[in-house]
Amino acid sequence: MTFTPTYQSYTNNTAYTSCTSSGNTVVSGTSSKSYQGTSASSCLSPLLVSPGSEVIHWNTGDTSTFTFDATVTQIGALTVITRTGTITSGMFAGATATHVTTAEPLNTPQCLTPPGITSREAIDELTITEL
Repeated sequence: MTFTPTYQSYTNNTAYTSCTSSGNTVVSGTSSKSYQGTSASSCLSPLLVSPGSEVIHWNTGDTSTFTFDATVTQIGALTVITRTGTITSGMFAGATATHVTTAEPLNTPQCLTPPGITSREAIDELTITEL
């Protein structure tokens, strides 16, 4: 079986709930990040990620820009994406941050026929540590 490089595009929509902060004003937030590129991998191979940034919109109306490096680890059937970096602007500017995404196992039969994987659920945990 041969896999041909394909153009891949996906969007990661994240809802942060049950947030706690030292001032108790931040209780939730959201972010959305789109990724695109050509890959020689099938959906049976590890996900490719790169450094980047995302804007987090807080319930207070404030935003934070999180600039990060990312790694992907396969733990059994789960995909774990770890983003580590700094809040570079907005609320919490200067703080370090870690965003860990643990994605559910792939629906392997869906990988084999078009349109492939169209959605996937994950659990996200964002930790911001102010200096």
